[in-house]
Amino acid sequence: TANRLRFSLSELRKQLEPEGVVPSSVLDATRTGYVRLRSEAVWCDVIALEAALRRGDLAEVARLGTGTLLPGFYDGWILAERERFTALQEDLPAPVSNLRLHPLELPGYLTRFFGREWELTALLARLETSRLVTLTGPGGMGKTRLSRELGRSWQETGRGAVVFVPLAELVEPAGLVRQILGALQLSEPVGGDALTALKNAVSNSPLLLILDNFEQLVTGGGGELVKQLLGALPGARCLVTSRRVLDLPGEAEFPLQPLPLPDAMALLTDRLAAVRADFQPVGYETDLEGLCQDLDGMPLALELASSRFRLYSLSELRQGLAVLERPGGRHTFKERHGSMHAAIAWSWNLLTPQRQRLFAALSLFRGGWTVASASELLQEPGVAEGIESLLMD
Repeated sequence: TANRLRFSLSELRKQLEPEGVVPSSVLDATRTGYVRLRSEAVWCDVIALEAALRRGDLAEVARLGTGTLLPGFYDGWILAERERFTALQEDLPAPVSNLRLHPLELPGYLTRFFGREWELTALLARLETSRLVTLTGPGGMGKTRLSRELGRSWQETGRGAVVFVPLAELVEPAGLVRQILGALQLSEPVGGDALTALKNAVSNSPLLLILDNFEQLVTGGGGELVKQLLGALPGARCLVTSRRVLDLPGEAEFPLQPLPLPDAMALLTDRLAAVRADFQPVGYETDLEGLCQDLDGMPLALELASSRFRLYSLSELRQGLAVLERPGGRHTFKERHGSMHAAIAWSWNLLTPQRQRLFAALSLFRGGWTVASASELLQEPGVAEGIESLLMD
């Protein structure tokens, strides 16, 4: 019997461990006659299917559970195993309808959208080649509005569903997945894993996640969580709007620039006419152009200026831009966009005290500066490294 066992093991090794395979890496045979296959060396669809059933991985179950266990055989143990797998499948949650067939309604605006045609085209092209694109820029540059317009174009051109996830009120990255589930109108699993529930709901559906106002979540591990999200959702792409980059491998940054003068003037004229129906731009071209240049083509500043048009003339607005620093006027912005002071303070409060001191020192320059001139003026160690950090922040 021992000779037969040795012969059988030898033949098995020839099949399972041919030349070039490390001996005993597949077949484990001890001196006591214990023989087994090493689990790390083999893969079995039935074992993988059972593991997917137990963890509730609907996408993996759909991929593996495509037939009957050992069809054509009716031994007692086989029938019992079939019944066991059926019971496991009955315990799974029902799958969510395909998101491609039920696009979600994106938040809308009552005001007209001006310019950004090039940015829309370029962003759509960037998302075709990069699964993670971060739309960056200071507060008030129009990142949120542009992301929503892009989401609308994404859906209208049949690229897949779009989920817009507002994050300005979220302070802990741990709540990110719950926020996404809420945007999808899905309930968070009781006692379950939110990421697994999201993966089961979305599966491999083509999906664009728009994560809006992400900057306060970057330093708390939010970037790593986005990486996990994209790993769990192979059909998803992610557009992040943020005042700072996530600093992840494969991330494509898209810095948003001020509006060109013609677009800025068109936006300002439209908003002024909404405040005063009798307003006509004819004869005011110089003031309109000057105000757009004074405000650097920043959409938020133009909106805030137009909201004061009931009380101030265009020339008075140009001479008293300090009114934009305080809240008020006819605007519908969140508190962080209620004034230019609030918009800047939101970014300022995200900086460490050391970075705040450096940023304040750089305000001494007028008309720009270089790393060399800043280092010479401040006479502090680590100025260059600090400036690099500010660019990331």
